[in-house]
Amino acid sequence: MPTLDIRELTVNYAVQGGHAAGPGARQSDDALKAMAKWTKADPKDVLPVMRLYRFPTMAEQVSPTWLGGGAAKAMAGTAAFLKEQGRVQEVRPDDSAFVTTTCVDKAMGK
Repeated sequence: MPTLDIRELTVNYAVQGGHAAGPGARQSDDALKAMAKWTKADPKDVLPVMRLYRFPTMAEQVSPTWLGGGAAKAMAGTAAFLKEQGRVQEVRPDDSAFVTTTCVDKAMGK
């Protein structure tokens, strides 16, 4: 199972502007360079592309809508649909243990 590097999560958060700074804030060169390295993009292209997206804040990510339950529920619904359509053979009874707030909590210093 792939693991998420907490540094990657916090750099992504920094590139998108952070919770307090907002999406239009000036981004640190270190954060942009790190994201460029991880995505193999040209550093000058990272910020304009990232600003095209709207990412949930860390507080939103740990809410019941996302990692606090909503994402696991959506995944279960998708799996059930795919089984019904014959696209997958088996659906696990519960994947919620794999969709948690742990990484975001760590990145937030909790």
